[in-house]
Amino acid sequence: MNETQFQRNVMSLAENLGWETYHPRRDPRHRSVATGTMAKGWPDLILTRVRCGDGRVIVAELKADDGRLSPEQIRVLDALNMDAIEIYVWSPKDWPEIERTLA
Repeated sequence: MNETQFQRNVMSLAENLGWETYHPRRDPRHRSVATGTMAKGWPDLILTRVRCGDGRVIVAELKADDGRLSPEQIRVLDALNMDAIEIYVWSPKDWPEIERTLA
C-alpha cells in the first residue's frame, strides 16, 4: 500500500469515527502549499474530536512500512510536542494501533 492509499484509509476511518480531519494541500510538485518556517516537514494529518466535553488533537505523520522521518519532519514534530497534542508516526503495519487510538 502506498502512502496516498494509506492516508485515504486513515482519513476515512477517522471521519467515520467522528474526527475532523485536515491534510495540507499539495501542489503538483508534491510540495506543501503552506508557507512559513514549518512548511517543510509539516505532518500529513491533523485530527481533532470533542467527545463528552473532552477534546483531543492528534498529529500524524504517515509513512510506508519502510519509510523514515526526514530531519525537517523530526524538527516539526518536536516543535509540536506538547501535553495537549498527541503525536504519532504510523505506517500500514500499525493499523490495529490506529484503530485503537481513533476509537
